[in-house]
Amino acid sequence: MTNMNTRDEYWQNKRVVAGMERNKEETLKVIKDVNVEYKKKLKDIKHEIADFYAKYGKGDVLDYSKITSKLDDKDFNTMIRDWDKFVKKYPDMERFRDIRMNYYKLDRLQGLSNRIALHVAELGKTEEEMLKGTLKGTFKKAFNNITNLFKKQSKISRDVEPLKDKRIDGLIKQKWLDGNNFSDRTWKDKAKLQNYLDKQLITDMATGKSYDDIYKNLAREMDTTFSNAKRLIHTEMANVQNMAHLEGIKKAGFNGFKISATIDSRTSSICRNKNGKTEFIEDYQVGVTAPPFHPYCRSTIFGVDKEVDKPTKKVDNEYSIDELRGVGKRVKKDFLKISNYEKRADELRELKKGYMGVVKEIRSAPYGTDLSDLRKKGRLLYEEYSRKYDEAIIENAKELKETLSKYRKMGAVDIDYTGHLRNRKADKLVKKAYDFLPTDWIKSSVNHSLINGEMETGIVKRGYYSSFLNTLKISGSSESMQIETAIHELMHRLEHTHKSFVKHEAVFYEHRTAGEELQQLTKVTGIKHGKHEVTRVDNFVDAYMGKWYDGNAYELLSMGVQYLYARPQELLKDEEMAEWVLGALANI
Repeated sequence: MTNMNTRDEYWQNKRVVAGMERNKEETLKVIKDVNVEYKKKLKDIKHEIADFYAKYGKGDVLDYSKITSKLDDKDFNTMIRDWDKFVKKYPDMERFRDIRMNYYKLDRLQGLSNRIALHVAELGKTEEEMLKGTLKGTFKKAFNNITNLFKKQSKISRDVEPLKDKRIDGLIKQKWLDGNNFSDRTWKDKAKLQNYLDKQLITDMATGKSYDDIYKNLAREMDTTFSNAKRLIHTEMANVQNMAHLEGIKKAGFNGFKISATIDSRTSSICRNKNGKTEFIEDYQVGVTAPPFHPYCRSTIFGVDKEVDKPTKKVDNEYSIDELRGVGKRVKKDFLKISNYEKRADELRELKKGYMGVVKEIRSAPYGTDLSDLRKKGRLLYEEYSRKYDEAIIENAKELKETLSKYRKMGAVDIDYTGHLRNRKADKLVKKAYDFLPTDWIKSSVNHSLINGEMETGIVKRGYYSSFLNTLKISGSSESMQIETAIHELMHRLEHTHKSFVKHEAVFYEHRTAGEELQQLTKVTGIKHGKHEVTRVDNFVDAYMGKWYDGNAYELLSMGVQYLYARPQELLKDEEMAEWVLGALANI
């Protein structure tokens, strides 16, 4: 049996490290390519919907009688032709003929739904083909890399024949996660998207939703589907690389494998606990004994003679809730020493009290009373309140930044924004918001490799961030409030560019909301929200903090950081969350 020294010599070889880096680069490349296809299809579907509104709408509202009329013969024949072309190009998609065979009984709105279904099917097939080709190429490179290295180190005494394409195809098509393979999971995600298009989008159109609302909701759903695709690509690429290593380990004569986790701030507790653990080759089971153990898993394997190998000591989670709170308590103590937020909050409360008192006087005044003086007084009080509120946001932010500077580098120091921002007016505000955040967070956003750092900005009525569109839009009636909104939305961007964000949010969310049922935000807050917007209330200072995005994003750090900078007096009422957020700002 072949033996390795205690330093695991081959795994630390530069050749292996280079192979892992190539896998990372190939992963990012296919994600970029898939992203391009998603944008193309979003554009295509947008045009379909826009044409439909133009043809059967009056202004921004569809004519119900027209859209429920029988599908035109011309449109019928066009769809038959397009679906036949699709199935001819992809014979394995024969099942889609069932859709085409039912065209004769469709109305115009259903016809639109089926045209959109074709775009989704084309997207799914393109994504599947891209990923299949990349997985196959990655497997070959990883296998050749590891066997050549073994040969160089005399772990293999003979040339190793390359695996045949049929064998590789069989390996990458193996069902491993949830009893599915990469192809199954690709089409499951597309089925979810199609289900939304079939139900919600068509319902919205039939019930008079505006074109702008339709497109915004569509973009959000495409964003979610792309996020799922990105996660799938990362995970499948990791799985294929480990399968290639396993085949090489077998060729080298090892009877076991050892798990090696990449240990840094982003390492999951699962991988920390698995690091150094050994298993027999026959016990190789993805997700149980072998990586990937979870989405975006970076752990890998190398060969060992299991009888003589000893697993390394388990490492505790570096960033537990208690550990972050421990740091947060120190930050809070330092912040309270220098901050005048309480004084500013008291001034705001008094001004608001005075303003509301005037409002009450106006409402209760007898009919015919001259209210000009009262209105003037109320207006002056409101203007003073608004001015003080704006000042408070900026002063709170400056004090918090000063405090955090004791723990890490803060602000946009030596940051090159070239090619990052594109809207002159909004960019100024976003840069000011950036300057209140940790420097390495800013760099992760500006240099985000998937999108070459580019981000579209703008000013709208309600701010939002879309990772799919690489768009950050801000809102607010004053510059300080716009900066506040920008900070909030930048935190959502960081959920995509700084992966440890979502990991820590998920742990905290589960801790705070365990056992709670989802509730509609509208019912909880009394403020109108979309039917799809739900939350777990807990005892958050704002019910929006518990909003649920199927685990893809959270409002914990976005709302938490926003409150700390703008209204710390409110978040500090929730001692646990305030300390956790402060710990995150100082440590993640």
